[in-house]
Amino acid sequence: MSSFDDNHEISDQMLERVIAWAVALGAEGADDCTRHAFELWLQEQPLHRVAWNRLQVVEREFGGLATRRGKSAWTSTLSHYFLRVCNARSA
Repeated sequence: MSSFDDNHEISDQMLERVIAWAVALGAEGADDCTRHAFELWLQEQPLHRVAWNRLQVVEREFGGLATRRGKSAWTSTLSHYFLRVCNARSA
């Protein structure tokens, strides 16, 4: 990640939005319209891409947690972990 990525705190609201996108895109039947809306959201502001990139790192760290524990447990665990990691970086 670039220094821009490393120096910005992700708000709770942004965190919730990026996780919602991850769930929507990972759900069965995510259609072209959903993927297009996500691409537009990413382009709205650089911080959206920063949040998405950080989420991808965390998802790789958690690996198969979603399939082992279910989406709702995964989302809750991931959001708490993601917020802690992202905000610790900017402290």
